[in-house]
Amino acid sequence: MFGAARVPGDVAIFLGAGGFFLLGLSDDRSRLRVRTRLAVQSALAAGLVAAGLRLGAIELPGLGVVRLPSAIAAALTVFWICGFVNLFNFMDGIDGLAAWHAAIFGLFLG
Repeated sequence: MFGAARVPGDVAIFLGAGGFFLLGLSDDRSRLRVRTRLAVQSALAAGLVAAGLRLGAIELPGLGVVRLPSAIAAALTVFWICGFVNLFNFMDGIDGLAAWHAAIFGLFLG
């Protein structure tokens, strides 16, 4: 029996980021409906989760590290990715602020 091909984490992140970039570009060129953007963002985030990128545990004050069941981890990861993308897009309304944050984060990450 053949299993699904597994995409390496770095490739999955690159492809997901490219998808989010293309979605943002198409939204800037022709205003997309909110439902359309959210559906595509959710699909891209679900693709990242399917590639194996997900929150495995979270640290809660007073409780320490809590391991998450797989289904909750997947749902929380999709919610977090979509939320972060929308918050970053909101920040992009202030000219240059998002670009500076992305550049600084990229430098530190590199």
